[in-house]
Amino acid sequence: MLQRWDASTSIWVTIRNDLLPTRASYKDMNLIAGARYVYRLRAINRAADDNGMGKWSTLVSTTTAE
Repeated sequence: MLQRWDASTSIWVTIRNDLLPTRASYKDMNLIAGARYVYRLRAINRAADDNGMGKWSTLVSTTTAE
């Protein structure tokens, strides 16, 4: 599960819930120039007996080019 922080609403927004484990990158589209974005990621094991949710990754932030 890939989420992006939405500073305007102060909530995490799920932008992908179906990334394959072999995927090494993701290109986020329709971003605002010069804006800062924060992302987090966690694994989901749908075959697990419990809720199948892993721990959240370390937060990663980036600023788009102007």
